[in-house]
Amino acid sequence: MKNKKAIIGLGAIATLLFGVASSIAYLTDTDTTVNVMTVGNVKIEQLEYERVLDANGNATSELQPYSQLKPIVPAVYKTADKKEDWSNALFDWSSVGAEGKTKVFHEDMKNVIDKFVLVENTGKKDAYVRTIVAIEEPAALVVGYERIHINYNDTQYALEVKGSINIEGVRYAVLEFTHNEVLEAGQTSLPSLAQVYLDPKTTSEEVELFGDTFEILAISQAVQTDGFDSAKEALDEAFGKTAEKAAEWFGGLTVVVKNGSEEEMAQQLTEALEKGQNVVVKEDVDIVTVNPKEENGVSTYDSNGATVTMNGDLKNEGTYGYLAFLPGKGKDANVSNVNVTGTGFVEVGHYGEGGGTYIVDNMTIKDMTTTLEVENGPDKVGAAFAHYGTATLNNCVMTGTVSGAKGYPAYDAGFVNGTKTTINGGEYGSMYIWNQAHVTIKDAKVGTIVSSAITKSNLGKLTISSGTTVDTIKLVPGSYKPSLVIEDGATVGKIIYNGNTYNVEQWKALVL
Repeated sequence: MKNKKAIIGLGAIATLLFGVASSIAYLTDTDTTVNVMTVGNVKIEQLEYERVLDANGNATSELQPYSQLKPIVPAVYKTADKKEDWSNALFDWSSVGAEGKTKVFHEDMKNVIDKFVLVENTGKKDAYVRTIVAIEEPAALVVGYERIHINYNDTQYALEVKGSINIEGVRYAVLEFTHNEVLEAGQTSLPSLAQVYLDPKTTSEEVELFGDTFEILAISQAVQTDGFDSAKEALDEAFGKTAEKAAEWFGGLTVVVKNGSEEEMAQQLTEALEKGQNVVVKEDVDIVTVNPKEENGVSTYDSNGATVTMNGDLKNEGTYGYLAFLPGKGKDANVSNVNVTGTGFVEVGHYGEGGGTYIVDNMTIKDMTTTLEVENGPDKVGAAFAHYGTATLNNCVMTGTVSGAKGYPAYDAGFVNGTKTTINGGEYGSMYIWNQAHVTIKDAKVGTIVSSAITKSNLGKLTISSGTTVDTIKLVPGSYKPSLVIEDGATVGKIIYNGNTYNVEQWKALVL
């Protein structure tokens, strides 16, 4: 497979010029598994990567998730003839599950932005797929020659320019990459979009028109293959024609919530979630709340499958970046169908104003950088999720949390003193349980559970019910042994207590 260069004329958008070999950028402020649209019982993930740089700033063969909000500056050619330089070695995509190799620009060609956009068919049915890319195109930019260059895959994908759209006052060029062949179940495509750079001739005045970040949006779509003769036919019928629908698709992709009054921010966030629009909360926002609807005396929050990306900034005091569902003291709440990522944490019920009964359905918190800083005796805890009442969590997924606060180990969920939690199904990478919390886990998969010392007087309790699998339970010394109940039909890999490791049978026989 080879890659091909396309040059996007900013100001002459309908023109694409193709070269023999070589050479566009998304503000995907959202989790890359979310920017997908599917029809026909198929399931895909959009994957976005960039190469890891070594200590000297040179690109390596290792990939990492694409990092957002990049600035763009003109490229610098290191070749003697001041032209694009391809790496001599083809890049192997096997590390991310795609079979094949492709060309990339040589690391000596500076200021090239990697944005490798792949599609993985994670379902059980074959699919036709396409990726729609919207590239920032400042309306004030008037040029007589091309500015933005892309490296893309012309073997697996057919590329068409689909005009331009306006999102919140910013113009974007729209490109459609249609995968020519069926993407089989379990298969990962090679990249459609691969790399982007700004022409070296671009002036500083022109660069300023892009602002601090060069934005590229991407959405991947998939439809079943049954009943269709071609990918183009199937995708147009399922989703509509890109030229006609792109503004709607991308207008619903990202709504940016900026710092303002609490009421203004809550209203903007609530309206976006009601429409199922993905939301980016800017780094200068400390707390953003969702306005509830009242149904039979219960506060309801349905986010309709949208993703909220938090951007807390611990460098600035008081901007922890947390998403809060606050029904009020003692009030009941239903929270459903929300995905959260970014930097910050999520809470249901405000600390000190909890006490309600909460039902949380289908909440997904993935790859959060938690900013929470809680000290529990000698333990320091940073959790991505917490609630402050009696909660039932149904089919939630909380995984991949890392710590954004030095010295505060990260947990995907934290269950605090005085709360009661029932977990039904779902997956959790890690949990921290305070000593006066009650937690019952049913039919779920859990990596690690750490529980602080539960004494006889505190009467906290952890119950691992039938159908649940837990890799590790770590009990802080001083824990009351009957506080941990492992029912028949549950699977626990190991229990660590006071520096010793036990299996379930050994733990049950242990006399403390």
